[in-house]
Amino acid sequence: MSIQSQINRIKGNVQQTLQIIKAEGVEAGTTSDDLPAAVTALSSMDIDGGNFTDTATASDIDGGTF
Repeated sequence: MSIQSQINRIKGNVQQTLQIIKAEGVEAGTTSDDLPAAVTALSSMDIDGGNFTDTATASDIDGGTF
């Protein structure tokens, strides 16, 4: 495998990862430089500027309300 094919493979993986993060509703940017912030936002559930900290309980899910 050539160096260029490795670069292309890595770029493709970065783009796929950013698209997956965007599909979850997180602003993810467009380059590998944006990955750390996008993953941090995803892991903290900072979706569209909100921060979801409430946790549903089993009773909420089984017929309760949120």
